[in-house]
Amino acid sequence: MTNKKILGHLEVIDLPDLSLTDIVARVDSGAHVSAIWASKINETKDSLKVVFFDETSPYFNGKTIIFDHFKFIKIKSSNGLVQRRYKVLLNVKVNEFVVKEWFTLADRSKMKYSVLIGRNILKDRFLIDVSIEKTNLTDK
Repeated sequence: MTNKKILGHLEVIDLPDLSLTDIVARVDSGAHVSAIWASKINETKDSLKVVFFDETSPYFNGKTIIFDHFKFIKIKSSNGLVQRRYKVLLNVKVNEFVVKEWFTLADRSKMKYSVLIGRNILKDRFLIDVSIEKTNLTDK
């Protein structure tokens, strides 16, 4: 028997580093790394300044978050396009568990969900049951 928690195809998450709660995220077992919508990214000599979401998002708070530690990653989409993206470490609370994992920064303004939970968060922690939609999503 496994001790892994079961997630639905959508989950309500918190991002404590960004002072954000109750974000509806899509669980995506096809994504290697989790992704989050960043509307403004500015790299300086030794830091990365990021504004998450934008004015059209209910999660937007306008705060600039500064990361001293960040990396680049190449992401290959399902249609074969390769993008070079920044990635940053964020604490994320999923199903009562807080984990620190990498998120790529992307323009997700045209996507239905601003955050994707990928395999880097799922692996060894969670199982997915796509028939489940969390009941607390109806008010979000």
